[in-house]
Amino acid sequence: MVNKENCAKASGLAQDVLRVLDISWRRFAAAHQAGVNPSLVPGAGVPEETLETLAYHLRHLLSLVAPFTAPGWLLHAACNKKLKERFDGGHNALVDCLKAAGLDVLLGGKALARGDYRDPVRAVRRLLQSHGAGSVTKGLCYYKAKADTGAVVHELVTLLDLGAADDDMVAAAVRAELAAVPTESGMDVDVYYNSLVAGENTGHDTSNDAVFD
Repeated sequence: MVNKENCAKASGLAQDVLRVLDISWRRFAAAHQAGVNPSLVPGAGVPEETLETLAYHLRHLLSLVAPFTAPGWLLHAACNKKLKERFDGGHNALVDCLKAAGLDVLLGGKALARGDYRDPVRAVRRLLQSHGAGSVTKGLCYYKAKADTGAVVHELVTLLDLGAADDDMVAAAVRAELAAVPTESGMDVDVYYNSLVAGENTGHDTSNDAVFD
């Protein structure tokens, strides 16, 4: 998986949220069974509005992971210039919600760190621009034209931290992603990517866009 370090960190926070909810409801059940008012037990039970807020922010954070597990991930890795900002923001929203509800104390003293995600997009863009005279689009064209060259694919696999560079499945996945990027139209890939994102945000059907097929 590309961007796997960030995706793993987001997944780890999601697991912390689930652990917190499990501990909270166990405390609630224990208090109820003991005949103690759960409201007097710190962290026992979660108000409905807090659950709704947590669910909203959890869905948002995991929605940032999803594009990197599906076709089209190379375009996200090359063009999502706000990736770090969005991961940091999604992470911090969950942390703030847990702290505001006093639920962060249920993790046994474990401090909930603020979001500090990597910015892999910057490195990808820098590499593409180095082969495209400063242009990300031309850089993708360069790699697309040389997709059958093992050394070129190795360079991308290494930068994207996709695993063993000599893995045929990994190399095939990179070639498929390069082939799907619509450079033939002459449209700047950043413009193309932003149009896809805008389409998703407005409900436009992008199911026929080649990069997401």
